[in-house]
Amino acid sequence: MKLEALLIDETSVGMVNIQNQLANLTLQLHDMKKGKEVREEVWCTRCRTEGHSKEHCPIFVEYLESGAPNPLPQARGPWCEICKVNGHRSQECPLLQKYVQTSKK
Repeated sequence: MKLEALLIDETSVGMVNIQNQLANLTLQLHDMKKGKEVREEVWCTRCRTEGHSKEHCPIFVEYLESGAPNPLPQARGPWCEICKVNGHRSQECPLLQKYVQTSKK
C-alpha cells in the first residue's frame, strides 16, 4: 500500500486521483482484515490458558485450597498515594500537610 504524491491542478484531476487511491487503500485494508479472526475467547492471565478469567482460575483456587499462603498482596488499611505507604489516606498525608498550607476559615 503506497499513496502516490501527485500535484493537484486547477481541474481537480489530482483530487480525483487522491480519492481513487484512498478508495483502493480502503479496499485493500478490508481484504487484509478478512483473513484475520477476531478473538473473543477469555484468557487467564495467571496460568495463561484459555476458557476462564484470572478471578476463576482453577489452578490458583487449588493452590489456595492446599493451605499455601496467598502470594497476592493483601490490602492493609488505607493507602496513601503521596508517600506510598499503608496507614493513612492521601488527604491525611503528613507530607501533604507539611508542604501545603491549607486555608482554615
